[in-house]
Amino acid sequence: MHNKPEVSENNGKPEIVLAYNKTKGGVDAMDQMAHAFTVKRKTKRWPLVIFFNIIDLLSIAARAVNRMKFSTSNLSYEDTCNRQAFNINIGRSLAVAHIQRRSAVPTLQDPIRQNISTVLNSLAPQCTPATGALPSKRAKADGNAKQKRCSFCNKRDRKTRSKCCRCMQLICKEHSLLCCKNCGS
Repeated sequence: MHNKPEVSENNGKPEIVLAYNKTKGGVDAMDQMAHAFTVKRKTKRWPLVIFFNIIDLLSIAARAVNRMKFSTSNLSYEDTCNRQAFNINIGRSLAVAHIQRRSAVPTLQDPIRQNISTVLNSLAPQCTPATGALPSKRAKADGNAKQKRCSFCNKRDRKTRSKCCRCMQLICKEHSLLCCKNCGS
């Protein structure tokens, strides 16, 4: 395209520089958008710098593709879903899918399971995940109940599943009494 070293008469710059300056606006606009809402963090590891830059540029490209696919002729460039809201919705939808997979772990502790249900309930109006609701926790039978410390053992850490039939406190074998059905009732 620029075989001859032509110089502009107006400002003395070569034509190749003027052509570059005329067509580089897209790169500058993309860099400006990436700087306005970024996922970058301060790091000394160069692979993370590249990764953060890729995430920024992919979010811009994803929004552009989404706007081209789902926009109508009456929407302006600054439509109702700005880039920040678009990125937050993408992050939430990815997080909800991961949280739902995590909630299916059978050995998950009860406080974590309660936090997961709280988070999913708070995200429910904003994100509609495809996988459905959080699975409800089965009620454990006494035989499958988690072992806990005996209520009467002070110095020892004895774990048991047995409960007193009257007060429902956990009791180990040392603190329980054996009796037949006739005497127990």
